[in-house]
Amino acid sequence: GSKACSRAARACSSSTASLVSCSSRLVSTPKAHLRSKKAQVKSLAKWRKHHHHQTTRLHAFPPKREMDDVELLKGDAVVLWLFSLVQKTAASVAAPTFPGWLAPVTLDPVSFSAFICETAWLIAAWVTTSTLIGSYDLKPTGAKSEEGEMINAVNGAVVGWAVFIAPAYFGLRSIRQIVRASASVDSMTTITADDSSRLLVHTTDLGIIGSIPHGFPITASLAVVLLTMISWRGYVKVIGLMGWWRAGRIASDDETRQWAYLKNAQVSACGLALLAAVVDFVG
Repeated sequence: GSKACSRAARACSSSTASLVSCSSRLVSTPKAHLRSKKAQVKSLAKWRKHHHHQTTRLHAFPPKREMDDVELLKGDAVVLWLFSLVQKTAASVAAPTFPGWLAPVTLDPVSFSAFICETAWLIAAWVTTSTLIGSYDLKPTGAKSEEGEMINAVNGAVVGWAVFIAPAYFGLRSIRQIVRASASVDSMTTITADDSSRLLVHTTDLGIIGSIPHGFPITASLAVVLLTMISWRGYVKVIGLMGWWRAGRIASDDETRQWAYLKNAQVSACGLALLAAVVDFVG
């Protein structure tokens, strides 16, 4: 009887051990599976982070822009700086107080400050708005490509100008108001009550420098910016790129149509500048 009891006890203990082992395996199997899943998720996250540029991005506002065409950006800045320089030179020559080309060179701090501020604002406004609308996203091919396509290049310049004109106008107007106020303060501090001739000279200078630092209305200047940027974009994207400036080459019918499109856009910009100048003069 005791032997039978001993054998039953051993069998019971072995079955209990196997049951415990089985249950432990059943418990550990989900944990191991969970750890494996976590490892796979981490591995997938690392792969996505490494290959982020190959994944499809969701559309966002404002959209992320890549400034691929850095040469166009630099060219826009240089062209606008040259435009401001030519405009300032023309305004100085047309001013009643212009002393002549052989006169000693003098630097008016108020006029020079206006030139620097307006030029910087023009360049900053154009580059910023052009970046926001994707003008510096290089598109070598496709329906929206400007490379070798005059119509797309001209339309791109017009769209960029349409977005640029509002911040440019209000910024330039604010700058001229600040310059006018600064010129008023500087002139009043140098005026003496007992010197009427000196008073007249400073009042005249204040009218020239304070009201129109560059000598041209803002609206007319911005219209000339349109003409300038249309011409520049047509050259850099098509004429210079395709070699249309070479003598002796035969132009195709499509090239002739593109030339006509550029000239019509330039004539329209000139008409807009003339209309803006007339409206400002009448007003």
